[in-house]
Amino acid sequence: MDQRRRICVLACAADEDVALVAKSVARAEKYSVVEPGSPDAPADICIVLMSRAAVQDPRFLPAAGAEAARAAVTIPVRLDEVRPEQAGKPGSPLRERNWADFSQGAGRNSDPWRLLMRSNVSLYDSFYDLDERARRWELCDHDASYLLQDVRAASRARDVLAALASDPYQRPTATMRDYVTASERHANKERKRLVSRRVRTACAALFIVFALLAANLVLQHYRFHAQLLQEAMDGLDTAHNPEYAAFRLLQIGANENINSDTSYLQTIDALSSVWKVSELGLVEEAAGTGRQGRAALTDDGERAFVAGAEGTIQTWLTRTAEATDNRRVSDEGHPAFDVTPDGSCLVVADGDGIRCFDTRSWEAVDSGYDGATLGDVTVSADGSRALGAAEGVLALVNLGDGTLESRLEADDVLSVERTRNGLRALVRTGSEVLLVDGETLEPLGRATAPEGSECVGALGEIGAVI
Repeated sequence: MDQRRRICVLACAADEDVALVAKSVARAEKYSVVEPGSPDAPADICIVLMSRAAVQDPRFLPAAGAEAARAAVTIPVRLDEVRPEQAGKPGSPLRERNWADFSQGAGRNSDPWRLLMRSNVSLYDSFYDLDERARRWELCDHDASYLLQDVRAASRARDVLAALASDPYQRPTATMRDYVTASERHANKERKRLVSRRVRTACAALFIVFALLAANLVLQHYRFHAQLLQEAMDGLDTAHNPEYAAFRLLQIGANENINSDTSYLQTIDALSSVWKVSELGLVEEAAGTGRQGRAALTDDGERAFVAGAEGTIQTWLTRTAEATDNRRVSDEGHPAFDVTPDGSCLVVADGDGIRCFDTRSWEAVDSGYDGATLGDVTVSADGSRALGAAEGVLALVNLGDGTLESRLEADDVLSVERTRNGLRALVRTGSEVLLVDGETLEPLGRATAPEGSECVGALGEIGAVI
């Protein structure tokens, strides 16, 4: 691509001879001469030859104005007594430019054209502005408020001086050079001061934020412990179990650093061996019965899921006898529930059907079961099926879609359990007690019970029958 400076010369028919001189000089200066209206990129400099003949030509001024609007720089050149006021209405692209005066016959001489084409006309406005600023600065005894305040503006001013250093018409003065040097020095100092101030402001803001966060964390810490203390004290059953309540008060005092005496801590250690396991049962205070709620253990024995009041399930760590979670899983007081061997899925059965809970997120999934309400339930090892006991019915439910896979009529369902060999149930039919395979609901064994006797039974994990 031709990167040379592009020059366009416009003249009316009467000034063609002068235009030829201008174009000849442009070519001699190694410039690219483009014709008016060329589809190429706009000219860098548009030279418009203005004469009385040019302003009287009705077609020349509109064409010249359109070309001048496309060019980066337009230089109207006066060839005779024509005045800028004759070049169009106020605001037109030719009338408002600075005109070069070649009216004394210089138009046919190549030297003035050579100087004109070597000039940096596009920088003249910046030059005039810089010259005016430098004069004010000089008159006001070098007051810093008149200097350029921005580093980029000072750098652009230095570029203007460098570009005009050898300009044939407008060359920088010593005052302008001193002004730009002082502006660069002042702008750099102001930028450093501004950056320093911003850094100090940012550091102060960060300090305030961190201080507020730290204060909030400390406040939350004390509030959290105060809430735990209140909840622990509110949950003590002094009416039914005063001994255990006294033990828990000792524990609370140690946890909250109320008393850290050695004998005090030894008393707690001694008492904890008595009540460690008993903490896993929840006394039904609301009912006033004193009956312990049912519980389900994971296979590793690390967690126990214990039934609480008002349809809640608490998760306990058996090693430390600490409750880690408390979730309401049912609108009924004591729903039937079981947990998979790894403790990842809790199955709850009540009057609303069967639901499966992810014990990590406690997100509930309704199985879709709409059969009889199950009073007891156990879940298979993989969590895909549930074996439940309704009144006189043993039911095997698919937890994926809630369908009833099979059922077995019985006088009484004594126990349902997940054993090492799979799901098992113990049912009574007439005078017989049957051990039933929970996957097929087929009898695996039977025993005869005396007629009319009350019968209770239980299944162990290893498959033992009581």
